[in-house]
Amino acid sequence: MARATFVLHSTLPLDRFEAALRENVSKDQMWREVFPIFLFAKAASPVVVKYLKSEIRLRRLHYWIHNSWFPLFYARYEAEPAGTRIEGFFDIHPFTKWFMRIWLGGLAFFAALFAFHGLKELNSGSLSDPDGFKQAIFTFLGMAAFGILLPKFGAFLGRGDKQFILDFLGDRLLARPEKLG
Repeated sequence: MARATFVLHSTLPLDRFEAALRENVSKDQMWREVFPIFLFAKAASPVVVKYLKSEIRLRRLHYWIHNSWFPLFYARYEAEPAGTRIEGFFDIHPFTKWFMRIWLGGLAFFAALFAFHGLKELNSGSLSDPDGFKQAIFTFLGMAAFGILLPKFGAFLGRGDKQFILDFLGDRLLARPEKLG
């Protein structure tokens, strides 16, 4: 699935854009997420930035919950004759994405292994505990449903974050979307 790329143009020159970015966002503070008691400590801004090698990562700060499936805005910015060009996309954190892939892949592997073994015993007539086999099937189905529905619920909780971040960029950094056509 291709992700949508957002291209924004700010009228601020690059140096003023960077200064405005620093003064209008909170720096990513890991202690807020490690120690949940500090989640309610008021931050300087409702948007948190993390500076990566050649890009920035913006996310909305939620005081009530930490959710790994909230959208993050990954962006690169560069100078252009009329100001600053920002190009980015929304995605979840890479660790969350890889964790879910590995978890669901491991679940599929062990479910297939268990199903193969159980069906082999069922065909040979040596299945010792048919109720246990049914419970295991429902357990694997429940774990799969949980692994699919939890990210969807997390994304539902963060459904307004994309527009919030784009509005924030437009209001505080004077960044407007590129006109198409």
